[in-house]
Amino acid sequence: MKKIGFENDLIVPIGTFHVGSSWPMMPNDDRRRWESKKPVMVYGQQDAMQKAYDDAVDEQQRQRRLSAMSNLFGSLTGK
Repeated sequence: MKKIGFENDLIVPIGTFHVGSSWPMMPNDDRRRWESKKPVMVYGQQDAMQKAYDDAVDEQQRQRRLSAMSNLFGSLTGK
């Protein structure tokens, strides 16, 4: 059973809670520059590989659609 206590005549849970700082992180230009050059530092290796794969698949599909549209327009104009 969880520990409970009373505060202002109300039942409240007693426990250890992580309380972080309320101050926001200061912007760091060096870190931002590094992250813009090396996105793996932000997203991780797996996400970077997945993004590269997704971009390659999107480009391949775009090329396939472009080729199909080119063939369609070519057949309609009689070339």
